[in-house]
Amino acid sequence: MKSSRLALGVSAIAFVGMVVTGCSGSGGPNSTPTPSPTPTPTPGGTPTPTPSATYSTVAEIDAADGDKRYNAVGVRWQVQTSPTGRGKFADGTSFTFDYVKSDNTYRVSYPTPAPSGSPAPTPTPTPTPTPSTTPSPTVIAFSAGSGVTVGDTTTYTKSSGSTTDTMRVIVPQQGGVDLTYTRFLAFDHDETGTASDWHYRTVYGILTYASDRPTTGTATYSTSIYGDATRASTDYLLTGNSSGTFSVDFAGNTVTSTLDLKGRSDPSSSLVDFGSFTGSGTIVGVGYTGTLTGSNSASGEFGGAFFGPQAAEYGYAWYLNGSDFTANGFASGKKNP
Repeated sequence: MKSSRLALGVSAIAFVGMVVTGCSGSGGPNSTPTPSPTPTPTPGGTPTPTPSATYSTVAEIDAADGDKRYNAVGVRWQVQTSPTGRGKFADGTSFTFDYVKSDNTYRVSYPTPAPSGSPAPTPTPTPTPTPSTTPSPTVIAFSAGSGVTVGDTTTYTKSSGSTTDTMRVIVPQQGGVDLTYTRFLAFDHDETGTASDWHYRTVYGILTYASDRPTTGTATYSTSIYGDATRASTDYLLTGNSSGTFSVDFAGNTVTSTLDLKGRSDPSSSLVDFGSFTGSGTIVGVGYTGTLTGSNSASGEFGGAFFGPQAAEYGYAWYLNGSDFTANGFASGKKNP
């Protein structure tokens, strides 16, 4: 897709993230809770209830000392002008985001080249890669102190010759309130005059424990849409102008979503309607991937996960390619009562 710029509110671009792993502590990244043993009844008494799972927040993990790793779910594509290498992933190995304390850097890691097709999501966020099929990753490091924050987006940029790497992190909101367990991260690797560009839109945060994810019933979620679209070399901001829905059948392990995309090329311009799109996907563990179809002969994919206690929040990254436009971004929200 042509454009890789993504905006959140007044921000110039947004960061897509991954599912968090890499810090110890209840609910923290890279931690799999040990199932609580079944309570032993006391003769003549009532068994003590098994305590519910506890979760840290993203803010608490970010503030904690030490190294951290966030494993992403989302989508990717190569080359802006004629997108190739498109795919969705919820496998936890296709993109990672680390904080390394020893040199105070944030590092993104992605396969080179990116694996073809769409890796199937797995129940755990960090399966062990198979050396024979997993290519060596490219690792890009950004100084943690170099970020520029505008609104809820922090942007990191690194340039060398004709190559520019940009990482942007978003704190998504619902109703003007920051989400507790979910974050976005966008990464763009641009090489002027070559076909070696790579673009990732990912979601990360405090992943719902597999043992805590509902397995019965259905749920709907409030939804906010973030992203941008490009038509005839003009970029349009979708954030704040678009709407969507997200629903889950936990028993059937399926998700459905709609995106109603509208955007402006600048704050004073007319609102442009890019159409409506529907998506469906399959849940494996606490991740899910799916496809999108809709207006203007558009098709695309999405990849995401559930975050927080009892899948309290959701987030996914998406892309679309239409007959006369391209678009990419994120969707997120909270479970409705």
